Parts: sequence; C-alpha cells; structure tokens
Amino acid sequence: MSAPKEPHTISVRCQSTVNYHVLHTGGFVRLCSDRGRCYWVTQNETGHRSPDWKIHVSVELQDIAAAWDVVAATFLEWGCDFGMKATTLNEQWPEEQRGREITVYIYVHDSATPLFQDGGPQGAWLSAQRDCEERPTREEQEALCAVWLSAEFERDGATYWKPFVKTIESRLTAHGLRSPGCADGDLSLGGRYCSLRNEAFVPPDHEPAGEPCYPSNRQGWNAVNHPCDCLPIRGLLSDDGATRAAQTSSNLAVALTSKAKSVLAAIVAAQDGGAGPSFRQALKEIRAGRKTSHWIWWVWPTLGVLRPKTSRPSYLLPDFRAACGLLEHPTLAARLCTITSAAAEHLNAGRTPRVLFGSKTDVEKFEESVTLFFCAACALSPDSKTPNAPPPQELCKVFARALSALQRTSTPAPRTAWIGAIGRVGATEAHGCSTAAELELVVKHALATTLSP
Repeated sequence: MSAPKEPHTISVRCQSTVNYHVLHTGGFVRLCSDRGRCYWVTQNETGHRSPDWKIHVSVELQDIAAAWDVVAATFLEWGCDFGMKATTLNEQWPEEQRGREITVYIYVHDSATPLFQDGGPQGAWLSAQRDCEERPTREEQEALCAVWLSAEFERDGATYWKPFVKTIESRLTAHGLRSPGCADGDLSLGGRYCSLRNEAFVPPDHEPAGEPCYPSNRQGWNAVNHPCDCLPIRGLLSDDGATRAAQTSSNLAVALTSKAKSVLAAIVAAQDGGAGPSFRQALKEIRAGRKTSHWIWWVWPTLGVLRPKTSRPSYLLPDFRAACGLLEHPTLAARLCTITSAAAEHLNAGRTPRVLFGSKTDVEKFEESVTLFFCAACALSPDSKTPNAPPPQELCKVFARALSALQRTSTPAPRTAWIGAIGRVGATEAHGCSTAAELELVVKHALATTLSP
C-alpha cells in the first residue's frame, strides 16, 4: 500500500453502504468502519474494562501479507461492522504474542457501562440531533447511525461468527498458509488458525489496587471472567464450547502428574524467552543451518533418568506419560514438529549433525529426544485429537524422518537403542527409576518378559 501512514477509505455495499478506513498505527495495519473507530475510542475511554472479545488468526510472519488479503477480503465480503488489524512488526513481533498476528474484533455491547449506554463517545450529540425539531435527511441519518454503539450491532455467534471462522479456516488452508499454532492463553476454535480471547484489562498481579493492565498469557482466554452467554460468544462456542472452554494446557487427554504439568509449563515459559533464547530464535538458527546459542534443554527435552547430571533439570520430563502429554499440548507439539522437520531437511540435504547442532553432545541430545518422542507418538491413540497439535500419525512420520536422516550420517548413541521399549514398560515403572542404569534394567526385564515363551 502506497503512503501507508495516510488514511484510505473503501465504500462497500452490503445491506447498506459502509465506509471502511485503512490505517497504519501502533505497529498495525487496520481495516475498520466508522463504528469500529468509535468502539476503539470507547474502549480507551473506559480503560479497557469492558468486554474486548477478539478472534486471533495465527500465521507465520512470512505469510502475514497473504493472510491479510484473505482475511480482509472475507471481512469485507461478510460486511463486518467494526474492525480488524495485522501486525507490521515482522521480526520485532514479541514471542508472547505469537499466534495473534491478525485480529478480528467481536462487538459485545457493555450495557453496564455508561459510555456504552449513551451510544458511544458521540452518543449525547447524536441523541440531540435525533431529538431536534428539524428532521435529519437520509444521508444525515446514515452518518449518525454509522457511529452509534448499541446491542443491535452484536452479531449472532452461531449464525454469523461460527461460519465466518470456518470460512477463514477454509480459505487460509486452500492458500497453503502456515500457522505457528494457537496463541498461548487463547481458546482454540477447533481449527488450525483461529482462536478466541477476551482482552479486557485486569488488575496487576502484585498491585491489586493499581491501574488495570493487559492480561498475561498465563491468565488465560477470559482473565476477567466476563459472562460467555452473550449473543456473539454463546453461539460461537455452542457445539462443544463447554468442553473447549475448560481446556487448558494441563487438561490433556493423557493424565499427567502435577510434576509433569509444572515441567510442561516451565518449557512453555522458556520457549517464550523466559530463560534464554526463545523458540523463535532456536527455529531461526536451525533453519539457517547452525545452532549458535544455548536452548536445547527446553526445545528438545527428554526424560529425567536419561540426563541425571544436566545443568537444567527443571526441563526434564519426569516420566513417559509426560512425553505423551507434550505431544498433546496445543503449543509444544506443533513447535516440536516444526523445528524437528527443519533439522531433518538439513540432515537430508547433507549437512553434518555436528555442524547443524554445534557439538557432539547436542547431537546425542537431539537423537535422544527425537527417539523418545517417536516412541511417545507411537503410543498415542490414533484417534487422539488436540486443537493445534499435529495428529499422532504425522508426528510419527516427522520423528521417523529425522531419525532416519541422522542415522545415515552418524552412529546412534547407545542409550537410544532401548528408549523405544519405554512405551512397553509404561509410565508407572519408568517414573520409579532414578538413573539411566535403573531404567535400562527395567526395560530389559520387560523385554525379556515379553519375549519369553
């Protein structure tokens, strides 16, 4: 778009003519109606305490321009009456905002807030114009209506927003656009790209009496617990909303111990940049063909009994069940699949493992981790379905290709030869081991029992 800082106006005829504005502000390109701009002003003036529901569209940074064309065209086609935006920050896009590259606003009328009761920031003036003796012209009436906020402009979740989301999912898939997975803290809407979040501000964690602030990812998809039975949200979640609304990273198909849940949470936090290089940095290095910084503990984790002397024990998985749980995690599974595929591509192209991973030790750690997750993927039910997590069959293929590529260029580490049997042992027995040697004895005993006549 030429001169992106200058406002551009588009007129679209749906049931009535709507003027849309294309803006470039605050690191976003925005597409909005006059009513959408009034809604944003109203949110600002009320301190963002009112319901602020959004559909987030998760796309890789390199695909944002193409995804914008798809989502914006659908937005206009459906006559959306408020606004949408996409980040223009590219590589400066914060890791904690991954999965929220494009936003579509869902209008929920806050009848409990005076400014919404008055019809928005220009409500008093609009009311005065409507009440004046001289009847306004049709053009004046349309201009007045274009900036009015009321419950009549809410869209039904079942008949409008749900089909809208399905259309977005279908069109982005047809264009072959990539997704980094559901945003941390969002509620997946069941597809590959779209998620839901209420970003109404909450009091700061450590200063309850302080100014409200943007909700952190760990506070979830509806941090302020606004009711979900309003018209736009109730219908959007009608199919299995009760189930998906309760879904969190700790509510997986695989039953996890509290220790496993805390380790997975620590891995997510580390991958988001809380302990060193983020997942995005790790992926950038692997795609460039050489690991140059230190992050392998939380990107390719493994069992605690396999690395008893590690310098980062907080990222070690306590048992085999935890490895299965990671593969059903809506964020971690997709990330592990993506970076393992990138590594396999380089290995298949002839890059030596030591050059790719930076050291012999990290080559062994990679092999150890991928072998473990290959076994875990095989142990998952073929019917296992977790939003944004690749299906078990796809995971098996990814890890198998990586191991096959690695074995063509290096000798397998001794310990990985028996990791595959952990699945037969089960999580309970493996969890009771405190060293690799103990685990190996348990595995050998299980194998002997299995093979005995």
